[in-house]
Amino acid sequence: MTTEIQTPKELPAFYIFVRDTNGESRRVGTAWNRRQGRGIEIVIDNSHYVGFPPNKRPAPASENGA
Repeated sequence: MTTEIQTPKELPAFYIFVRDTNGESRRVGTAWNRRQGRGIEIVIDNSHYVGFPPNKRPAPASENGA
């Protein structure tokens, strides 16, 4: 017997879907709002990603135009 406290899993804020060539959709991931601040945590096919909103100032344009 364990003494761990079981907490219910938090429902994701978003489900992520992909549409195949036949027009059928399947769920491939989920996303949550980050607890540590602004942004989201994304899980797609067991890979973890983090997304953040852009900075208020745009990045400077590169000199070579790329």
